[in-house]
Amino acid sequence: MIKSIFNGLSGVRAHQVQMDAIGSNIANINTVGYKATQVTFEEAFSLTLRNADGPRGLRSGINPTQVGLGSRAKIIKSTFTQGGLQETGNVTDVAIIGSGFFVVNDGTRDYYTRAGNFHLDSDGLLVNNQGFRVQGKQANADGVIPPEATIGSISLPSTTQLPAAATTAISLSGNLDASDPILNTITKTKSLLATAEATEDLNGLFANGRSEAFLNLVSGVDTLTVGDQDGTQAFTYGVDFTSIEDLANVITDTFTGRFSAAVGTDGQITFTSLAANNTLIAQSNTSISFNNAFENIDGNILLNTGDTIDSDNFAHTAQSTDVLTRLRNSQGDLLNLQAGDDITLLSTTIGDNTLSNVSLLADITATTTLEELRAALQTSLFGSNPQPEEKVVFEEDGRISIEGALGTENAISGIKIGAGPDPNDDTRSGFAASIPFFEDQAAKDAIHVTTTTVFDQTGEAHTMHVTFKKTRDTGKWTWTAGLAGSESVRNGGSGSIRLNRDGSLNSFEFDNSATQFSFDPGNGTDAVKIDLFAGTEGDFDGMTQFAAPSTSVAITQDGHALGQLETTSIDENGVISANFSNGIRRTIAQLTLAQFNNPVGLVKAGNSLFSETGSSGSPIIGEAGGSIQAQIASGQLEQSNVDLAEEFTRLIIAQRGFQANSRVITTSSDILNELVNLKQ
Repeated sequence: MIKSIFNGLSGVRAHQVQMDAIGSNIANINTVGYKATQVTFEEAFSLTLRNADGPRGLRSGINPTQVGLGSRAKIIKSTFTQGGLQETGNVTDVAIIGSGFFVVNDGTRDYYTRAGNFHLDSDGLLVNNQGFRVQGKQANADGVIPPEATIGSISLPSTTQLPAAATTAISLSGNLDASDPILNTITKTKSLLATAEATEDLNGLFANGRSEAFLNLVSGVDTLTVGDQDGTQAFTYGVDFTSIEDLANVITDTFTGRFSAAVGTDGQITFTSLAANNTLIAQSNTSISFNNAFENIDGNILLNTGDTIDSDNFAHTAQSTDVLTRLRNSQGDLLNLQAGDDITLLSTTIGDNTLSNVSLLADITATTTLEELRAALQTSLFGSNPQPEEKVVFEEDGRISIEGALGTENAISGIKIGAGPDPNDDTRSGFAASIPFFEDQAAKDAIHVTTTTVFDQTGEAHTMHVTFKKTRDTGKWTWTAGLAGSESVRNGGSGSIRLNRDGSLNSFEFDNSATQFSFDPGNGTDAVKIDLFAGTEGDFDGMTQFAAPSTSVAITQDGHALGQLETTSIDENGVISANFSNGIRRTIAQLTLAQFNNPVGLVKAGNSLFSETGSSGSPIIGEAGGSIQAQIASGQLEQSNVDLAEEFTRLIIAQRGFQANSRVITTSSDILNELVNLKQ
């Protein structure tokens, strides 16, 4: 009976331990990073009443006879399942998603914890609630954690400053528009006319006078009725006449002795009366412009024999072979050029070059042609080796067109041509009024400007711009770099960039053998020297050229002004970054994690801390996302992984086990009491 009492006692004790474990789990339901524990029972010992014996002869073997001597709580182990995450909004509150532990140090040894409710102490060190320093790797002054960095305390003082740094490198990226055209200046006069010859077809000629229009005659349809008070005759275009001379001859032949017609030196038809008091008739009922061309004659009375009267002057659209003395303006008026006149380019500006009083033609003759004027103007403006675009053209509509070289640096303006015995003083006003040039197309560059801010060694900001300008060479742009203030460029302020046919970068070069851009800040500090990068040759990782809008920008520059620490952040790999007032974000440190082959072998050291043991093995130290497959969640804390439903179920089972073992003790006591009573 005594054995059964002790068996019951061992059961009570074992279930008491289980009750303690369940109570601890429930008590830590809200403890950050707490890991629930579980109790495992085992049989304490067995008393052998009879040993086992093997078969002998015809007798079978005998099984052992044993009786148990109670139970005990053999193992109490922690369950390292993931706990839920709770938002806190505090950057230094961190949780581990996955396996691993934060490492903290009390000054003498390391401890391990899943409780990431950290904060900064008065020295700017990251610590837990017990003041133990959180372990990690500190970045260097450049914001880089070197591979050889040692693990130690993490310092994040609020007074941290980022010293100013001069810009040393700029990376350029983006597109230059392959379809953006470079335009040249195109400037033109109004259409010029020239006095018609007697043998020219009347159709298409300009009638200057009453008509002021081009004649559009239809063969076999349009007619001109001519005569006087004694009778008229209708003459049909294309049947009775075609040229000016034809019309004059048929009129003279028809009205012999009454009046005659002849072609004048200004392209008109002159009617001469061969009798006194002759009333002339000249009408067209089929063409208004043809009718108006002879309106000056129709109804006019020639009082005396030999009196004359003219029709409109007939002129054609000027051609390069026309002589200058027969030129007319677009209204048909003579320019009044005379043999012996000089034609001079009085003034013009081509880019930065100004021309004035350049003789084009001296002492023109009655045979000097428009082509000679065109050639002289071409040579005077563009010399003997013009660019492909530089030319003077006489167009089919009678206009003189001047075309300059590409780009605004070759823009043409202020063209003024004079003619006369002395083109500056004694001028032909009709010529000057008829040869003004009107811009038909303005010169234009294909330009894209990108602007960025650079810094000198004191942190003073300077606005820098890089201007890309397209050239006539396929894929080639020039570039110039400058600054917007009082700074002065010292070297490397220009160059060229070439791009391949597929749009990739071919080369980025400096002029004059320079290798970098440098400028004097103008404030007494050292010159700033900057490397310019436009990408990898043959690749698309920097500057490109496609038929799309230009978008080139300076994507990075490594200089900055003095910065004060404003905020910090922690990413999923435990990298702690500082955000400074100058806009710079820089790595400060990285949290270190520890992993164990047997985390269950860790021993609890209180305050949500664990210590390593021989059973757990030595810690494997690394970083989240690297050697340790875990993530860090900033602004969150891992909650206890205690499952209340499970704990309450175990609590019921533990209660029943405790009650049952208590009954064993009380029952054994009753039986012992009966034995005592046998003596009575």
